[in-house]
Amino acid sequence: MNTPMLPSRAPHALVVGGGYAGVLAANRLAHRLPAGHALTLLTAEDALLDRVRLHETLARGRPARIPLARLLHPRVRVTPGRARSIDRGRREVHTDAGPIPFDALLLAVGSAPSSPVPGVAAHAHGLRDEDRAMENFRRLGALPAGAPVVVLGGSLTAIETAAEIAEAHPTLAVTLAARDFAPTLSPQGAAAARCVLEALGVIVRAPTTCAEVTPEGVRLADGATLPAALAVWAGGFDPAGPSVPGEFSLDARGRVRVRDDLSALDAEGIFVAGDAAAPTDALPFHRMGCASAMPMGATAADNLAAWLAGRPTTAHRFAFWMQCVSLGRRAAVVQSVTPDDRPTARVLTGRAAVLVKESVCRFVIGMLRAERTLGGAYRWPKGAA
Repeated sequence: MNTPMLPSRAPHALVVGGGYAGVLAANRLAHRLPAGHALTLLTAEDALLDRVRLHETLARGRPARIPLARLLHPRVRVTPGRARSIDRGRREVHTDAGPIPFDALLLAVGSAPSSPVPGVAAHAHGLRDEDRAMENFRRLGALPAGAPVVVLGGSLTAIETAAEIAEAHPTLAVTLAARDFAPTLSPQGAAAARCVLEALGVIVRAPTTCAEVTPEGVRLADGATLPAALAVWAGGFDPAGPSVPGEFSLDARGRVRVRDDLSALDAEGIFVAGDAAAPTDALPFHRMGCASAMPMGATAADNLAAWLAGRPTTAHRFAFWMQCVSLGRRAAVVQSVTPDDRPTARVLTGRAAVLVKESVCRFVIGMLRAERTLGGAYRWPKGAA
């Protein structure tokens, strides 16, 4: 596909972003790049945030940060900082500490929680990072019996958060308020999740629309108010790509448009992976999340190494096969999906589903560590071209 003009010197490969896609890509590149090539990971944090565990942090105080020193290949040089802009002409990433030159770039800056509803930023608490999740854990522990807690959102993350809070803090009155409840699950899967929530004492208000979050609670579009001693926002994520200007072509959500090989449009030697990348024409069903971010990180790393070596790059291939939602520590739903992420009638519940969900969460970190030791260890379903 995309074959470059080779650099005249040993190149510097720069990975921007220390999330699932960035860490996996950096480890993979440590094995793919020839000796003498420089490899740098630019990240604002010294640890990876295991985002799929943040609802456990909020409800139970479980740590969700893993030091990068325990995950990264020794060849990867970590540079602390945050990318502020990308100068494609000069081949530089600008940071607060100054520019970092690159010959090839892998952009994996991820996403951040959205806050489209008035009052969310000021009065709702969310799942942005471990520090804020721990603050909310302490707030939950200080609430008196019967205090109302409202979780806003109907996605799998919101459902997991409501269930985890209700199970860990059974004396609190937990409500889940959502426009749509579990829209990515089948009717059977949604019914199973709702049944567990209600058994945990969670009141499900769906469909309903949140109009505003105030210091006293959540005002709904129909004029009703849900009192909230703590309001938790779990209403989705926005891509972080627009926070790093670089004259890229963006889609309607602000994700960087990429070719089938995950190279940025009109930008040679720049590859994009994870939540910052727009779905390709061949994979329009790609959604944000670690399930797609890690395969993209692997493909982008392989193609970046190929581009530097003057070899043709290859198209990214990927297929979904399930969605998992934990419902506290004793219940879960595993939803079978088609390769293009449409739910089927097959649903797994009970203890077996709990084991599958926990295995998936452990697999994520396990594969990052495996890739550090053995390049190419990570594999994923590739049923869709």
